[in-house]
Amino acid sequence: MSMLYYWLAFCLGMVFYAAYLSQSFLLAQGMIYMKETDRSPSLLWLFTRLLGFILRTIPSLLMRPIPLILWVLGLGLTVQYSFAP
Repeated sequence: MSMLYYWLAFCLGMVFYAAYLSQSFLLAQGMIYMKETDRSPSLLWLFTRLLGFILRTIPSLLMRPIPLILWVLGLGLTVQYSFAP
């Protein structure tokens, strides 16, 4: 059960980190939207852009040095606990 908490915390951390990195992207997209339509984007529009950015960013975040070490360590611990008597 403790490995489930590890993976949940890791995934949640990656999502929040990707959301943090999306701030400048969302700001730029919102400014473009406001120039084209002369009104503020809706909350649904912002939410879909945020989800799209997070889904595109997560794979590249996993290849950075620190998350990659955590990813490999977590996989190794999961396998070790799976086959432990």
